[in-house]
Amino acid sequence: MAGRIDPVQHRISKRRILSSGHCLILLLAALAWPAMNVPSCQQRDPQKERTVYTELEAPVGEAPSRPASRPASRPASGPASSRSAKGELAAACLAGNPASDPASAPASRSAYAATQLAAPQEVVACSIMQVNDKFITLQQVFHPIRKQLHAAAGISASEDEFRERAGDLLARQVREQIEQEVLFAEAMKRLTEEEKKAVQEQIDDHARHVVAQAGNKTVFEEQLKKEGTDYTTWVQDINRTIMVETFIHQRFRSRVNIDRIMMLKAYNENLEKYHRDQQIQMQMIEAPFTSFMSSTQPDSMETRRQAVGEARRHILAAQKALRSGQDFAEVAKKFDRGPKASNGGVWPMMERGSFDASDVEDAAIKQPVGKVSDIVESIHGFYIVKTLAVKGGDTQAFDKVQKQIEADLRREQYKTLTTDYLKELQKQTVVRGSQDAAKVVVDAAVKQFWNK
Repeated sequence: MAGRIDPVQHRISKRRILSSGHCLILLLAALAWPAMNVPSCQQRDPQKERTVYTELEAPVGEAPSRPASRPASRPASGPASSRSAKGELAAACLAGNPASDPASAPASRSAYAATQLAAPQEVVACSIMQVNDKFITLQQVFHPIRKQLHAAAGISASEDEFRERAGDLLARQVREQIEQEVLFAEAMKRLTEEEKKAVQEQIDDHARHVVAQAGNKTVFEEQLKKEGTDYTTWVQDINRTIMVETFIHQRFRSRVNIDRIMMLKAYNENLEKYHRDQQIQMQMIEAPFTSFMSSTQPDSMETRRQAVGEARRHILAAQKALRSGQDFAEVAKKFDRGPKASNGGVWPMMERGSFDASDVEDAAIKQPVGKVSDIVESIHGFYIVKTLAVKGGDTQAFDKVQKQIEADLRREQYKTLTTDYLKELQKQTVVRGSQDAAKVVVDAAVKQFWNK
C-alpha cells in the first residue's frame, strides 16, 4: 500500500511540464517502481509551520491554485504574472539556487520571482521525486556525488559528453536514494524506541568525536560549508545511514551464516586477490651525476667525465663516514644529493619497479633488512642503500586473511538479503516523478557543475 499524503501537508500537481525524458523513467521502469508525477518546489510557511508543494510551471494562462489558509495579505497576481513567476521559479530551482532570503538572493529576475512567489513562504528545496510521502530534492541527489560530478566536468570535452557521464552517475544515485528512503522508512517503523535511542547515542558520540578532531564545532561547520552542506544535514545523513544499518543487521543477522568451509572455498577461488606485490622501503645516499654538473658549463663529454669523478669522490667520502660508525641518517643529511636528504635519506614504502635506478632496488632486495650496501653504480649516479623493510611477493596464508574473508562473505550475504527484501518492499511502495525528471536533473547538473 502506498503511503498516504496529507492534502494539507502536500500538494502535488498532476500537470505535465517540459517535453522529453529518458534515463530516469527507464530506471524506474526497470526497478518496477510505480510512477509518475512531476518535480516540484518545496516551500515552508513559517506562519502556519507546515510544508506545501507547488508545481514548477502552470499551463499558459492559468494561475496557480492557493492553499486555503494562505494569508489574505498576500498581493494578488493575475494569470500572466503567475505564469511568469512560476516559470522563473522553475528556472531558479533548476539552477540549483532557490532563493530563501530576499535580502541575500542574487540580483536576478529568476531569484526575485522565486522569492516573490513564495512570499510569505520560504523556498527551501526543489523536489524531483516522491517516494511514498517523502520527497527527494535535487541537492539530496547531487550532494553525495558532487565530487564525481565535478570530476566528470573536468574530463569531459563537451557539454554532450558531460551530460552522458552525469546521466549515468545521477541514475545510479537516484536508485540508491530511493532504496535508502524505503529502508529508512522501514527502520523507523520497525525499530523499537529503545533501539532508536541507542542509535541516537551512537550518532551523538560520533558527532562529538568528529567535532573534536576538527578543533571545535565552528571550524567543523566551516569545513562542511566548503563541501556544500551544513551540520544539521550532516547529522541527518549519519542518522539515516546508521539507522538503516542497524535495522538491516537486526532483521537478517539470524539468517547470515559463515563457516570455515565457505571461507576456504572463497580463499581458493580468489588466490590472486590475496597475492601481495613485493614492496620495499629504502634509505639512501644519492650522488646523481647531474647534481655535479654546472648549468653554466656546456654539456660535453669532458664535463660529464668531471661530474662522474666528483660524484665518485663524494660517495666515497660518504662511505668512509659510514664505516667510521656514524649514523646512516646523519651521513645522509650531509652527503645525500637526492630529494630525501632532509629526511635522512628515508624513502616511503614503494612497489618494486617504482624507483628509477633498478640496480639500487635489486641491491636492496637481495640484502637482508638492516644491511647497508656497497656503492651501487647506475646510469644515473652512485648510491649507497640501506634496506629498511621488504613486504609481499607472495600469497598470504589463509589464517592471515581469514577475518577479511569472513567480513567479505558476511557483507555479500547481507547485500543479497537486502536486495531481496527491497523487491518485496517494491510491491507496497509508490514512486512518483515526471517523465521529464531525467532531463530536469541533468539540466540542473549542467548548470551547477559544467563550467566550460
